[in-house]
Amino acid sequence: MNTTVSNFSSESVTQSQSQIDTLAQHVSQAMAVAPAQTYGNHSTRAQVYQELVAIKNWCEEARYLASPDGQSLNEEKSPEECPVWPDGSPLTHTIAQLSQWRTSSLLSESYAITPDGKIMNMAGKEPSVFFDGVGLPITTFHDIEGRFEAQELACLDADGQLVTLTIDLESVYQDLKKIKARTSSHRLAYYSATESQLVRFMLSCAKMKQIESVCLVDQAGFVPGQLAYVTHDETLIREDEREALQRHGNQLCYRLRKVMKQLQPQGSHEEWIQQVATAVRHSPLMQFAILVMLTNVLINLLQKGTTIVHFHGPSSVGKTTLAQLAQSVVGRATDPSTDGGSAIRKWHNTLNALLSLLEGHHGMGLVLDELGSFIGKNFGALMYAMTNGQRKGRCDKAGAVVETQSTAALCVISTGELSSDDYLRKTGDSVNSGARIRMPNIEVRPEDASLPGETLAQTKARIDQIKTASGMCYGTALPALAQGLLNLPEVTSYVALQQLVQVRVNECAERLVPLVDGAAESPLIRRGLDFFAMTLATGLYSIELGVLPYTEEEIMAAVVLAANRWVASLDEQPDDIARAIRHLQEQVVLKRHEFPDMGAPTTGRHLGVIRNKQLLVRVEWFKTLVPQFGKQVLARLEEQGCLIRTEKDRMTTRIKSATAGIYDGQYYAFDYDKMMGLDGEDDHEPEAVQPPKTTKFTRRPTCSQGRVTASPASGMQGLTASVDKF
Repeated sequence: MNTTVSNFSSESVTQSQSQIDTLAQHVSQAMAVAPAQTYGNHSTRAQVYQELVAIKNWCEEARYLASPDGQSLNEEKSPEECPVWPDGSPLTHTIAQLSQWRTSSLLSESYAITPDGKIMNMAGKEPSVFFDGVGLPITTFHDIEGRFEAQELACLDADGQLVTLTIDLESVYQDLKKIKARTSSHRLAYYSATESQLVRFMLSCAKMKQIESVCLVDQAGFVPGQLAYVTHDETLIREDEREALQRHGNQLCYRLRKVMKQLQPQGSHEEWIQQVATAVRHSPLMQFAILVMLTNVLINLLQKGTTIVHFHGPSSVGKTTLAQLAQSVVGRATDPSTDGGSAIRKWHNTLNALLSLLEGHHGMGLVLDELGSFIGKNFGALMYAMTNGQRKGRCDKAGAVVETQSTAALCVISTGELSSDDYLRKTGDSVNSGARIRMPNIEVRPEDASLPGETLAQTKARIDQIKTASGMCYGTALPALAQGLLNLPEVTSYVALQQLVQVRVNECAERLVPLVDGAAESPLIRRGLDFFAMTLATGLYSIELGVLPYTEEEIMAAVVLAANRWVASLDEQPDDIARAIRHLQEQVVLKRHEFPDMGAPTTGRHLGVIRNKQLLVRVEWFKTLVPQFGKQVLARLEEQGCLIRTEKDRMTTRIKSATAGIYDGQYYAFDYDKMMGLDGEDDHEPEAVQPPKTTKFTRRPTCSQGRVTASPASGMQGLTASVDKF
């Protein structure tokens, strides 16, 4: 066989119109069946498919010419003539073209294709088989810093359809046998015993400008420092920049390493507006659920921490409907109880699984249903880790500390019958201001879903229709908002967009202060309003950019309603430190008879002793009575003047006396009158002290310190329940 290489572009034989039509049909079919082609340059893939079909036809004609029938019918023809088929029709290539090896514009100059369908490596002294089969490189993958990572090859399957496989560089070195098995399944046999030839092929093809180059990113959202937003379906850039790139034949292309099908859109944005968004104009809380999920764009842009918005209420008040409405903004919003493929997830996961879900939904948002189904033991630690707190550290084999800081920044919508405060208490965790800001509670009420004058049956039918529509049209609103922000005329850079949006959020925060209960007086509430200001800014941008069909008044009403319900949740119950103090005081009063006066003869059991107007409580009994928040309780009592330190500035007082050995031990010293709730002089007689019949608490935000005050019963006057930072 003649091994002279002829260039494919020198072919002068024109295909017939019917073959061209057939080829176009194959291209159309290939574009429809190759799901990976939703990314990247479609025209390049069509070109690759045309080239593979042309090579396949060339190989078929070469095999026919080499067969006995082909030889006997065409033995007298010259090399420049086209051989004929048994029916007398001509082939599309000359005898010389069918006898020579050919090259491709998609292959490096060191490689050629033989008529029997093999890719040959021409770099050595003698040509050697690289692939037994024909596969052309179609895409080169690199990381955000430009380092080469993988390559995608395209080939034809047995039915003539375009299929692709990706080979990553690391796997070639770690498990060549597995790579061989993968290529063989696509009819590409790699016979070399080492990885050197395959790596050389990948690197040489990666340098070719004809091959599409894709930057792999780990998470959806804005590419750091770039005016580009990556979703699980496409890369969004400014429209004028996209047009300029297309005019010059270039394309800015990013792709997620791991794509979730549940977060890809279905239906048009116009359909979603008509069937979902417009259908909930009557309900401010439903509008707010949509705004919360859209806020992921601003959270990602401004690099804010994760916030979990928890909708809670009894069964059948519309919590799942809110979850589906929110999910329809970014992905498949079917009812999770009937569709296992829904993008709505359950709290019924381990801690590590939930943190992994957060990482995968960065920049897109996550909906977690049924808080009561959480199976972990430490919900407080999970909440802290989910909202970008420091996770539990660990070390690698060498003893070095492994960084475990969460990189996910998103808005999570949660649902459940219990509020997060109640769930924290149920699992034995503490409730503090950080928890209430990072996981704001918003109560869902029966009237939120109903219309005036509507019967229960009518409400149910309408809600069912909204839920059905949410499961059919979804995933278009968030990309529409991101694209709209990128197209703003004032946006000249990533930093400019950040500054523009931050100014808008600050303005929204100022507008909310006079409209939200207690915000003008309480720094705690103003701190929590930062998130609601982002939702308001999101809503205003969505109106201006045509993402939502609402008015500014409707958006404002929705955000103010949700913010006030969050504020109302702060007034429900005292914090856990105040609860622990109340429990301690009640037990001291009830067990007053077990606190004898110092020096009084006693052989009975005692929990402490009374000395010089001080109530000394045994450290061991205090730890039993306050097992969780001991340090916080002591600090709070000292702040309020109840805890008395020793002369050596120690919290504990030691009693050691030869004449009073029964009292030996460590004690906490408290002011007797304040702990017992007595006014005026007291002779310490046990019968003079009566335990309180009831314990009632009310909570209100104080004006100056942003704390929540527990108005105590008679035994706790003056004790302020400050809210600890989360």
